[in-house]
Amino acid sequence: MTGPTVLTVILNWRTPDMTLRSAEAALRAMEGIDGAITIADNHSGDGSFERLSAEVARRGWDRVRVLDSGHNGGFGA
Repeated sequence: MTGPTVLTVILNWRTPDMTLRSAEAALRAMEGIDGAITIADNHSGDGSFERLSAEVARRGWDRVRVLDSGHNGGFGA
């Protein structure tokens, strides 16, 4: 039997600094737990997606991926 697997999703809209802090906290909380983190940028249009992608790559966070929603459909979308 394997241990738990966790997928953490962090929604970003024009708050890349706060989102990066959230990802750092999630990575710490997930130490020893199998899983991944997905940051979904809700089409911020302010460079958030590019900044988040660059920072995730720079920090070598292989458990984190950044997606651009392509449109802002609101939190529920």
